[in-house]
Amino acid sequence: MQQLIGNIALNISFLVYLVLYLPQVIHNLRRRSTEGLSFLMHIILVIGYTADMMYGFGRHMQWQYRVVSIVGLICLTVQHIQIGAYQKKLTANYVLATLLIVGWLGYALYAMLTPNLPARIYIDAGLVAWGTGVVYTLPQIWKNYRFASSMGVSILFIYFDIISSSCDTISAWCLNWDYPSKFGSPIECVLGLFLLIQVYFYYQKRVKLA
Repeated sequence: MQQLIGNIALNISFLVYLVLYLPQVIHNLRRRSTEGLSFLMHIILVIGYTADMMYGFGRHMQWQYRVVSIVGLICLTVQHIQIGAYQKKLTANYVLATLLIVGWLGYALYAMLTPNLPARIYIDAGLVAWGTGVVYTLPQIWKNYRFASSMGVSILFIYFDIISSSCDTISAWCLNWDYPSKFGSPIECVLGLFLLIQVYFYYQKRVKLA
C-alpha cells in the first residue's frame, strides 16, 4: 500500500513538473513585463535544471526524469529571452548571466555527450540540482518583501510548485528515497507556501489601498 501511494504521487508530480514553469512564461507574456520577477531566482532555476539534465542523462535516469529537465529548461530559455526583450536596454548583469548560462550549458552538453567520464561529475551535478531546487524561491520571497508586491510571479506556478513538492515528499518517504529528498522536498513545500501567503497578503493590501 505504501509503495502504491508513493508511485501514485510520483506519477502526479511527473505530470505537474511537465507544466510547472509554463504559467510563469504565460504570466510574463500577458504582462509584457518581467518586472517584479527575481532575476536571481531565474538564474538559480537555469543552473538547477541544467544540472538536473546532466545528472539525468549521465546517470541514465528514467525517461520521465530527463523529459522534465528538458521541458523545464526550454521554458526557462523562453523566459530568459523575455527578460532581455522586455528590458529597455540590456543590462550588464543580463549579458554576463547569459554568457555564464551559455558556458554552463556547454559544459553540461559536453558531460552528457562524452562517454566514460567519472561518475562523480554527474553525482555532483545531482547535488547542485537538489540544492537549487530547495532554495530557488528564497530570492523571490526576499524581492516580494522588499517591494511589498508579488505581481511578478504567477500564482498558478506557485500552486504547481507546492503540489509537486508535496508529491515528492510523499514519494520520498513511501519509496524510501535518500535523506536529501526526504528533507529537501518538505523545505521546498514550506517555502512555496510562504510565497503563496505573500501573494495573498500583498493582494489584499493592494485591494484595501485601491
